[in-house]
Amino acid sequence: MVFSVLLLLCYCGKKGNPVPKGLLSPMLIKDLRGEIRGGLAFLSFTPPEGMEAFRVFRRCGTCGAEFEHLKDVFLSQRGVYTVSSGRIYFYDEGLLPGFVYAYKVVPVRGRFEGPPSNTFSFLFEEPPAPPEELSARFEDGRIRLHWKGKEGVLYNVYRLDRGYPISPLNVEPLIVPLFVDRDVARGRSYTYEVRGVRRGQIDVEGKGRRIVAEPVDTIPPAMPRGVRLEETTEGISLTWSKNEEEDLLGYNVYRVEGPVKRLLNGEPLREERFLDREPPDLRYFSYFVTAIDLSGNESEPSREVIVVREE
Repeated sequence: MVFSVLLLLCYCGKKGNPVPKGLLSPMLIKDLRGEIRGGLAFLSFTPPEGMEAFRVFRRCGTCGAEFEHLKDVFLSQRGVYTVSSGRIYFYDEGLLPGFVYAYKVVPVRGRFEGPPSNTFSFLFEEPPAPPEELSARFEDGRIRLHWKGKEGVLYNVYRLDRGYPISPLNVEPLIVPLFVDRDVARGRSYTYEVRGVRRGQIDVEGKGRRIVAEPVDTIPPAMPRGVRLEETTEGISLTWSKNEEEDLLGYNVYRVEGPVKRLLNGEPLREERFLDREPPDLRYFSYFVTAIDLSGNESEPSREVIVVREE
């Protein structure tokens, strides 16, 4: 989400246009709240029905100042705020650690202003630094993120492929420096941002470190097990146990004739069986099976099963 810089209007304590009694109740904001996200004050509220804009006022409590007009946000200006789960989100930057800040918002409809919202205030503490040694690895259809943890710091993980993220992927701040994203698809790249979080009056989340991960799987499946062979009137029948990998594409069957290894199937087999209808006229030959995944990684050969014919 990109926020534009808005024209700051002077606030001289003048009263706005009086609000008709019929508009007073619907224009009331009672749930202004906020948190520190990415080192910024991230504030939100439920907008009254019919609201066309809102005015933001800020006070530095530590400085002993009064509320000052910070900015006006018009709902017609896309990009200066975002909406999620019925709430409007906006941010404020340039805050100094160790200072107490308070906010109010005033809803606007046409020429009329509603009453000020509830006051939300907090002590702005120094946010944690971005995590170090962030890495990403794709395995078994998942992207695994890891970084160097720091004592007393928790972590939030964001994915940036769906616009500016309002909420992290994790439900609660992470204690361990590890996160696994299962909702990924091959052929796409994903940008993640990991931010440190320090618990306090409100959670203080610092700026993040980003990494781009592309699901490129280099880990092969396990080799097939339980390969069995049976000679039938139709040929040599092979069966084996099923592999359990989620990204399994199928199986390959090979026939070994002395020093020659021959792949018998054109496409990976989807079932755990194969019938060789044209076995060689040899006294000794053998078979083995491999598993192959969606990325083309092929497993180690299974145990060979040998055909020995009488002379």
